[in-house]
Amino acid sequence: MKYFITVLLIILPSYMFGQTNVIEPLQVDSQTLNPGTYAQTIVHNGLLYFTADDSVHGEEIWTFDGTLNSLKMLKDVNPERDSQARFISNELEDYMLFTAYYNKEGDFGLWSTNGTEEGTKLLQKMNYKLGSNISDYVQAGTNFIKHGDKIYFVASLSQLTKYDIWETDGTPEGTKIWKNLDSVYNFSSSVLTKVGDNLLIWFNGTGSLTYQGIFEVDTKNSKLIKLVNAKFNQLASNNEEYYYIKNDKLYFTKEKSESTNHLWETDGTPQGTYRITKDIDSLKIDISSRMFFGNKTLFNASQGINKAELWISDETNEGTFSLTNHLDGFDYLGFSSELLKGKVVFTGSRGNIFEIWITDGTKEGTTLVSQINKGDSDFLFILSNEKPDNDRIFFSLYGVNNKYKDIWVTDGTKENTTKLIDLNISFYNKLKYRSDGNKLYFTNELNQTGEELWVTDGTIEGTQFVKELREGTDSSDISFPSRVINGRGFVKARTDKTNYSLILTGDPQSVSVRICNAMSESKGYTRIQQLTENKAIFIEKSSSDTNRIWITDYTFKGTNLLIPLDATNNNQANGLIAYFQYNDNIYFFADYYGEGQQLYRIPNTITSVEESEQTELMTVYPNPAKDFIQIEVTKPMQLSIVNTTGKKVKEYGTVENGKLNVAELHSGVYFVVDEQGKNIAKFVKE
Repeated sequence: MKYFITVLLIILPSYMFGQTNVIEPLQVDSQTLNPGTYAQTIVHNGLLYFTADDSVHGEEIWTFDGTLNSLKMLKDVNPERDSQARFISNELEDYMLFTAYYNKEGDFGLWSTNGTEEGTKLLQKMNYKLGSNISDYVQAGTNFIKHGDKIYFVASLSQLTKYDIWETDGTPEGTKIWKNLDSVYNFSSSVLTKVGDNLLIWFNGTGSLTYQGIFEVDTKNSKLIKLVNAKFNQLASNNEEYYYIKNDKLYFTKEKSESTNHLWETDGTPQGTYRITKDIDSLKIDISSRMFFGNKTLFNASQGINKAELWISDETNEGTFSLTNHLDGFDYLGFSSELLKGKVVFTGSRGNIFEIWITDGTKEGTTLVSQINKGDSDFLFILSNEKPDNDRIFFSLYGVNNKYKDIWVTDGTKENTTKLIDLNISFYNKLKYRSDGNKLYFTNELNQTGEELWVTDGTIEGTQFVKELREGTDSSDISFPSRVINGRGFVKARTDKTNYSLILTGDPQSVSVRICNAMSESKGYTRIQQLTENKAIFIEKSSSDTNRIWITDYTFKGTNLLIPLDATNNNQANGLIAYFQYNDNIYFFADYYGEGQQLYRIPNTITSVEESEQTELMTVYPNPAKDFIQIEVTKPMQLSIVNTTGKKVKEYGTVENGKLNVAELHSGVYFVVDEQGKNIAKFVKE
């Protein structure tokens, strides 16, 4: 029997914008900026850098120190066009590194800055090719690695087929070629990385055998020391599927023959580079599918036969062995990234049977949970979630006509491995789902409703149709733009022929809330942007000229418009919201007054600094106030009052205790701020 639950959908109409439904951000700067295309930020020596366009100088680097009205363009690096600056490193003590175009011809270079215009300097021109992608002149796959008091990287001056190892201390005179790679041409990629205290590099070179292998970059003696003599085509792609760094050592596989390889390790020195799997022949290891489990590593391997086995390694010869070599081997084998009661779940197939296993990392603790007949299914998929350890795991079978057939659950025992529901999903649709490990929200189709929202708590009785989000037989076109937190998450669904809505849903017995009005289909998808572990922002697109910003803690009460009470513009943001975290606060750009994007701060987002300071440093009463506010502070401080736009409306100088006259202020909400511009009290003027 199916259990159908009636779930209330509450619409928040546009007139319900009272104090209980609004969180007011504090405007921290009145300048109008369009955040950079890549919305990148970096902090160096306490100063935040970001890219933005002020409609005068093009896209350049700007700085912010966290105080009111402190936004400042660092330097007009390219007076002729956008500089397209990319932040490289903040690891040098005195300089932040970035790359940028610096003239209309498209000259490109490596730059450094100490946070001042005069201290922003071109270190080295790297390439003259107009419109080149960064990977053309800074070698694809390379990294900028701090070693000692310098940064090392691989780059080209002008020839796209010739690269060298460079070093820089952040000054023009200290930026130079460290190692000229004259004999290396046409290598498609290189990797520069730090292992412990040692700097390593390897290449995928086609023009010379000299540089095929892994090398120590010996900066003291200015030479490369070969550690391993071999080609590493996959390793040199900088794809970390093919190597990993653990406990200050690099682990990788080296081919012995076409069908055999072995696990190696290096600490970055010749004496610390050796083969781990010494006593095992005819072994083919695949560390691209690996998982760290405690202080050990799980991976797939085969030994002498074309069958997969699950291996575990503590990165010693004796501690590297197969957990399943007593079996005949699997046709395929995979494991879940989430643990089940502290154990690893892995799945495989043999013949016409799917198998689910768990392991604690020992042969004795590797046990079969359940066997399921394949039927016409091709694969068994673990339905992953963001919880690292779980009391249950959901999975689904997938097969004929590219369809997901059903949903199962297991708690790691045979008796509690259960099919929860048969799915009815059209061949052109896929199973869409989101889970927090306790509840699984998913899509399913009914003949009378089309694709709609379902939920399961891991029991057959708790596997239920939630609500028809779109009347009739047309699909609701459901997607899950956010994570699920404490059983709650957001669902985007088509609620009629042309519009979408964003809906906050909880468990079947609780209230689901329609947060937004209908969103125009032409405006694209809605993305929930996660701010902190349990807070996020999103844009309401209820009409062509209405794009309002909301903030949510994944509860009905905690989902509010993020807007000043005196805002005059509803077209506040387009696309993604540009935001950044800085000094325990979250800042974002929005256009609340039709003047362009300006910088605001969200109160009490990461920490409760403002609340605790208001309690500890200042008491304000009465609130609301008419003519005066009485303040009590624990130490003298310079105080000012700003309105909800961030504009300073009154200054008082240094204040200890007493009355502040607010009689001339207009009715509204105000903030008392200290000399750093930090909001330490809020009051309402009647």
